[in-house]
Amino acid sequence: MANDGYSMKKQLTEIENYLIKCWSIKTSSKWTADNPYRGQCGVTALVINDLFGGQILKTKIDNQWHYYNRIHGQRFDFTRKQFDVEPDYKDIASSRDEAYSDTNEFQYKELKGLMEKELFGIVDTASAEHYHWGDHCDGWHFVKSDSLSIIKETMPSMTKEKLHYHEKVQQFFYILSGVAAFEIDGIKCTVGQNRGISIKPGIKHRISNNSESDLEFLVISEPQSHEDRVNIDDDE
Repeated sequence: MANDGYSMKKQLTEIENYLIKCWSIKTSSKWTADNPYRGQCGVTALVINDLFGGQILKTKIDNQWHYYNRIHGQRFDFTRKQFDVEPDYKDIASSRDEAYSDTNEFQYKELKGLMEKELFGIVDTASAEHYHWGDHCDGWHFVKSDSLSIIKETMPSMTKEKLHYHEKVQQFFYILSGVAAFEIDGIKCTVGQNRGISIKPGIKHRISNNSESDLEFLVISEPQSHEDRVNIDDDE
């Protein structure tokens, strides 16, 4: 589906730079650092078609089909530099099914997810920066800036974080699934799915998962909290 909310001209001018950042061995088994364009034509034609609409075209090169795009009547071949010589374009009408035969579902989803992140800031756990913390807990940075942090975290059963506080940071926890057990200035409470809780600066707190199921939640921090955290030693 084409995106009408962004400047078409700007995006098509800059798109190749985004593609070079996103192409990898995960988007084509033929990729190399010396020739990142290699083997990317089918998957790239599909993702460009998703983003900007238009048509998918093909030209035969060395007895193999090479796929690219036409948008607003203009040809765009973002993978042409894989060849030593400029292709002799025939601009034969193709289809998504034909272009898909040059790739697979994993490669397509990988490139589409990375391009959506680059262009629009769309993220998921597959494309976001991932980290481990605590006792087999996981986190993903959805937004990571000095002024704002949005993180998704998961905690296995019977795990907890260290008691701590932030001097300047305010936080909001929103529970996606499971039941979170909070300790806030010595008072304990539980927060279930689709509910949230605010933590003001200076308030001692921690989150625990005392249930038998995994706990998933969002942590929104303003500003980001990674340089503003004071852990408290306790016997619990």
